[in-house]
Amino acid sequence: MRNLRTPALILLAWTIAGLLYTLQSYLYRVEIGLAVDLPEILLIDASFFLLWSLFTPLILWICRKFPLDAKNWPKNLLGLLLAAVLMAILHRLIYDLIFLPMRATPERPFTWQRLYLSVIGAFDYGLLVCLGVMGIVHGLRYFRSFGEASARNARLEAELLEARLEALQKQLQPHFLFNTLNAIRTLVNSDPGKAGEMIDLLADLLRASLNRNHQQLIPLRSEMALLKKYLDIEQIRFGDRLKIKMNISENTLEAKVPAMILQPLAENAIRHGIAPHRRPGTLSISAGIVAGALHLSVEDSGDGFMSEITEGVGLAQVRSRLQTLFGDLAALHTVTGEEGGARVEIRLPVGERA
Repeated sequence: MRNLRTPALILLAWTIAGLLYTLQSYLYRVEIGLAVDLPEILLIDASFFLLWSLFTPLILWICRKFPLDAKNWPKNLLGLLLAAVLMAILHRLIYDLIFLPMRATPERPFTWQRLYLSVIGAFDYGLLVCLGVMGIVHGLRYFRSFGEASARNARLEAELLEARLEALQKQLQPHFLFNTLNAIRTLVNSDPGKAGEMIDLLADLLRASLNRNHQQLIPLRSEMALLKKYLDIEQIRFGDRLKIKMNISENTLEAKVPAMILQPLAENAIRHGIAPHRRPGTLSISAGIVAGALHLSVEDSGDGFMSEITEGVGLAQVRSRLQTLFGDLAALHTVTGEEGGARVEIRLPVGERA
């Protein structure tokens, strides 16, 4: 039934247009005193518009092939104008081939010369009709895409706010504050300098999280700066139990990434891959451009993805943001790390999209 909906709407729209035009023609002829043959007027005038219903699917297809929102819109506009002229001539040719012989008289018989003059002299009205339909199609498409873009931006703003609040919530969780403050209390007497450093880092991290603007995409350089504040705290807290490896290619630092995309992954890796063990652990973070795409990786040396928490809200939220921002151009994979731990890999298109 859905396949028949569009043709039915097209036929209905052109039928209404034909009836209105027929009514206008009838009233005009009555007003100036011409002879009126309503069936003839209905057949001739309404058929002009009903014939356009057969051309409308072709117009819709041409409008899809020549979108005006593309970068090469001048070329597409020229293509639309050329197509409109050709369709208007073809429409008039078919119309006249049907009705000129029907209206021929001995005094004015049908001839190919008359057909030629009629097509050349009267296709301009059909051209206006065709351009009007194209304008309506592109207008509806523009407003639909504008509405979709507005809804998409609203989702992005909501998801960014959710990410900011979630990052703060994770940092303010009781176990995080308790462990951080407990480490500070221990260092107050043994190493006041490190205790003060940890307090400053904690304040900087919370301040940076609160002061983030509403940009969906930020340079990787900025994302790494926030991540470093978090990792510096964890480095002081875990000491020799935590080893951090960074392998960030210089050509990736200006690439755009979703704001706060790495900190939740690093926190998840430390919480589940490093903290549960007494042995020293390694957190590895890398970034590089491979085959024209930005590849980010967060890997720990823990037990790998063996529990339900690894595919919980954190990764689901990251997947959702990537899908909303980049669609199928981005991907997130969870794999077993080279040292048996867990690795989260993200692939992003190079260049701003949102």
